[in-house]
Amino acid sequence: PARVFLGPPTAGAGLTGLSPWIFRNALTNAAQAAATVRYCTEQKLRKFVIFHADDPYGRDLAKLFTRELGKHGEMVATIGYAPETNDFGPYIRKLIEIEFRSLKVPIPEDEKDRKKLFQAYSPSFDALYLPGTAEKVGLLLPQLAFYNITGKAIIGSNNWHSPDLLERAGAY
Repeated sequence: PARVFLGPPTAGAGLTGLSPWIFRNALTNAAQAAATVRYCTEQKLRKFVIFHADDPYGRDLAKLFTRELGKHGEMVATIGYAPETNDFGPYIRKLIEIEFRSLKVPIPEDEKDRKKLFQAYSPSFDALYLPGTAEKVGLLLPQLAFYNITGKAIIGSNNWHSPDLLERAGAY
């Protein structure tokens, strides 16, 4: 008797090993991460920051990208954000604080002095890896520019394949 699986389409690892009659026509997260790291290596990108949704998709791609990167590069920071986030300011400020601390720059307690320090921020990394939806990345990119994080390579996942991304963040 034949067994039939009825469920949502998936690109899960190991799926094709269940039967010779199962095939996959979607990228696995592991294949995406490997291709992304290969591209980054070819582009001579060495230092990375990851901003990812703190959901299974985002965590998995962040983990796979980091593992695949291995000796090919350096991870400056990995920052997960709540999936419902629209204001990325606190997460971006967290990144800036991580960078300042790595340089042994004291972060002032006074909000005015802190703001002045943050305005002088210049990122040390080469690229941002943003494995998120077009909607969230479209919100994140202008906010990164607001914090002077510009001129860096922006790398993403297959969830970027949407006209929403260009509509939301085309100028950035």
